[in-house]
Amino acid sequence: MARPISLSTSGVSTSAVAPLCHFISPFSVSVNTVVTGTVTYSLQYTSNDVQGSGTITWKDHPLMTGATVGDLVEFTAPVTAVRINQTVGAGSVAAKVIQAGL
Repeated sequence: MARPISLSTSGVSTSAVAPLCHFISPFSVSVNTVVTGTVTYSLQYTSNDVQGSGTITWKDHPLMTGATVGDLVEFTAPVTAVRINQTVGAGSVAAKVIQAGL
């Protein structure tokens, strides 16, 4: 079993990228966030190749866009990576990313 991937922000920033294996079927990824302080953030995902050198287009998850509290979301359609984008606040966001099948 693979360990959960930890992501975090502190102040207005973007977290590291958590690459995912989109070949696993069925695809199932959960992202659980915990907020400390006052923040506004979005969970972002992409279907682009984050290991390559091309342009990466990030999209906000519809259930975690402009979020201000911790939450849990799941992906069942394949994506290649996720990250946290904190746009407001001096607090922090911590996330655990777990992909089933690893």
